[in-house]
Amino acid sequence: MENQNLPVPSNHVEIATGLVQKYRGQQDLVFVSDEELRTQAMFFPEIVAVHAELGDFHKIGQKFMPKKHIIDRIAEAAGITFLEQNCGTRTETVENNTAWIGFAQGKKRMPDGTWRTSSVCEYEFDPSMRAEEEILKNPGKFKDEVSKKLKVLELKKFARQRANTGARLRTIHELTGMQTSFEASQLKRALVYSRVAVNTDLLLADPKTREVALEAALGVTRQIYGPPKEEPKALSDHHTVEDDNHDQAPPPENNTQKHESQTTDDIWGKAGETDEQKKTREMAEDLRKRRMEYSKELSEKALIEIDAALSEPINPHLINVAIENLDAWEVWRTEQRGGK
Repeated sequence: MENQNLPVPSNHVEIATGLVQKYRGQQDLVFVSDEELRTQAMFFPEIVAVHAELGDFHKIGQKFMPKKHIIDRIAEAAGITFLEQNCGTRTETVENNTAWIGFAQGKKRMPDGTWRTSSVCEYEFDPSMRAEEEILKNPGKFKDEVSKKLKVLELKKFARQRANTGARLRTIHELTGMQTSFEASQLKRALVYSRVAVNTDLLLADPKTREVALEAALGVTRQIYGPPKEEPKALSDHHTVEDDNHDQAPPPENNTQKHESQTTDDIWGKAGETDEQKKTREMAEDLRKRRMEYSKELSEKALIEIDAALSEPINPHLINVAIENLDAWEVWRTEQRGGK
């Protein structure tokens, strides 16, 4: 995968446009619109070319469909993050046959920094129907019942993976416009995508943008967690608690009983949390579990980034960035292990 990071903040769009024109001139398959390159100052476009080979595709009739490892590379190149809670497979009975239904959902950052989330895309893979279709098209290849049954078993073996792959491919199609299958003549061409990255250099170098970003982050924090509580004022040596409570009735006798009746959610502040607070808390808990799982494999830099995101008060933006980077690392890790 060829990653063209753009070095100078002021001409990111110009360089990205030049790269897109170069790939188009080479007759490569470019899935980038001009609008995707017009990013705001806080962000910049990256142009990424994926080079695949014949072995990276399933042959379906006269068409070729990308395999799982190439789909993961394409998603990374296009800046797509799959929402794992909405990804998976299930089985359904279709005309007395078992069919596998894959489903997937993803999101992609837009030029203005917002996220576009796809619909939940589904893909059905019915091994019996696929086998019957191939047998009818190639009668000379399947002359006895044994060869026919072997074909069905062969397709059943990979049915779950094919359904999952098909659903992810449809998600990528929805977010990038890429076709779901290719002609044989297209396989030699590069697949070109764009993704939007945060311009951290500009963010930190310019006092104005740094102040805006900080205020935006604090604003999100206040929106989710509320304003900070005021510190109690110090009392003078001659000031007593009764001085502030001379007009108030004494506390009720069942105060202790009331405290004991509080639920665990009340004590930890979960009972009154908003949907956004709950979502952020659950994301942080999931990130914490994944950090423990990969603690011996992640680099020191990655662990520091995750720990910073999990430090109190939790910043939703840092949590999102840490999760995105960890997702990308998991894809790389899977590729290094041969897709396992």
